[in-house]
Amino acid sequence: MISLEAVVARVPPPRWTDYPQMRTLVFDSIFDSYRGVIAHVRVFSGTLRAGEMMMLMSTGQKSDIKEVGVFTPKNGEARLPFAGDVGYIVSNIKDPSEMKTGDTITLAAKPAQVMPFRATRRSADGLLRALSDRQHD
Repeated sequence: MISLEAVVARVPPPRWTDYPQMRTLVFDSIFDSYRGVIAHVRVFSGTLRAGEMMMLMSTGQKSDIKEVGVFTPKNGEARLPFAGDVGYIVSNIKDPSEMKTGDTITLAAKPAQVMPFRATRRSADGLLRALSDRQHD
């Protein structure tokens, strides 16, 4: 049986955690009619706080961060996301099409280098399109 210490010794830490600027990757987003667009992100380096100004690297659009948090099994447990965490960002963005899956979010005051970006289509878009095509047949 492998001990937890052996796993920690053998598994390397996440890459790029010592990168000086904040970088997060948007892997999904949802729209809430009261809070606006909520980006689901993975933090690669740095940390971010409510009240800071973020920037979308694909468009250069800047927005205030209203709320940040980490996804945990316990509801109501909120803390700032750090490198390696998966969490969410609530900003002043009100149009869901502006938050692109695959985009990099960084701090506007200290922008990071762009991580590789490839625009993707949302899976729900494909599902809805397939359902509407089936209705026309």
